[in-house]
Amino acid sequence: AMLAIGASAAVHRVEVGENGFTYTPDTIQADKGDIVEFHFSAITHTVVAGNFDKPCTPVSSGGFYSGMLPNGDQTFFSVTIDSTDPIFFYCAVDSHCQGGMVGVINQGSNTLTAYRDAAEKSKNSVTPNAPFGGT
Repeated sequence: AMLAIGASAAVHRVEVGENGFTYTPDTIQADKGDIVEFHFSAITHTVVAGNFDKPCTPVSSGGFYSGMLPNGDQTFFSVTIDSTDPIFFYCAVDSHCQGGMVGVINQGSNTLTAYRDAAEKSKNSVTPNAPFGGT
C-alpha cells in the first residue's frame, strides 16, 4: 500500500551491502520528516542506530533496528527522521561494523571517519533483540 507523504518530505535511498560491507551512500543529509530507506541487496546485513561514544552498540534510547531482512530489490527498512541531530548507524552482523560497515545521517562535529576508526577498535557488535523504530 502506498502511504501519503507530505510534499516537503524527501526519500533518501541507501543501498545496504551492494558493494560488500558498505552503505551507499554512507553519509545522508535529511530534514525532519524525511524518510531514509535502507534497501537490502544481501541477506547477511542489518542496520542499527548506534551510539557514537560506544561504536557497534545501539543508542540507549530511541533509534532503530531493521532485523535480518531477506535480500532482493523489494526489501527495505524505512525510518522517518524526527530531528536533525546526528544518527550514526552500523551493521550488527558478525564483525561487519568493525570492518567499516557504518554510516551517518546528519553528520555534525562528530564525524563518520572518527566513528569508523573507533568501530575498528571495538571488541564486538551488539544486536538488539527485535526490530523496532521503522517499517
